[in-house]
Amino acid sequence: MAKVKLIALRKMMYNTRHLQFGDRFEARAVDAVVLTDLRKSARVDYEAPVMQAAAAQQPPPPQSEQVASALALADLRAEAEGLGIKIDRRWAEGRLRQEIDNARAAVAQAAEAPPEPPVSEPVAEPEPAAGPAPLMPSAEDETAATSGAMTTTSTGGLFGLPR
Repeated sequence: MAKVKLIALRKMMYNTRHLQFGDRFEARAVDAVVLTDLRKSARVDYEAPVMQAAAAQQPPPPQSEQVASALALADLRAEAEGLGIKIDRRWAEGRLRQEIDNARAAVAQAAEAPPEPPVSEPVAEPEPAAGPAPLMPSAEDETAATSGAMTTTSTGGLFGLPR
């Protein structure tokens, strides 16, 4: 069978050999047709530069509608974040446009309305407290305790325990 000289355009395996981009190899004519149709390899002469052959076989990738819509959605999300809108990842393009329009209208409305002066109400000052509670019992407290004004008996200890 006739052999065809090829160069690998991507990582692949051919006849138990693991080939990397730019590896040169020979294949049967039938295999060469399949490999070139799948854009895994290109026909070259060994004297031809490797990069020129690979570049000639790889056309620039076309921008699909999905990629274009994803870019548009990313631009809308960036614009919404710039306006201070909290974005939900589930929002489609229509919802994002609606939220952006609402935010722009709110900003325009706030810019048109003159600022109203704040209405200040008189603030009532709280009454001063009588003062801190005394730490030591006063003489009046001691006389009240000895005069029997208190009905409970105190053992004098902490938590009602004897000293």
